[in-house]
Amino acid sequence: MGWRTKQRLAQRSGKVVGGGRWTARQVVETLRNPVYLGLFADGGATRPGCHDAIVDEVLFHALQQVLDARRTTDKANRGH
Repeated sequence: MGWRTKQRLAQRSGKVVGGGRWTARQVVETLRNPVYLGLFADGGATRPGCHDAIVDEVLFHALQQVLDARRTTDKANRGH
């Protein structure tokens, strides 16, 4: 569809940053973001936000299971 990532103006340099093509990692990080459930990530946990959820909790958790099933390594062994 040609959608691009968000563009912004860098404060120090004044250059336009972003606006590139979406990567697979960016898509997955977006789909895992608890903000869509009305929550905020707070360290390793979440806490209630001051906004309403925009995605049904059952759908969000079902998606997390699908994403987890696609992993090729487990969390404990990544980066070693």
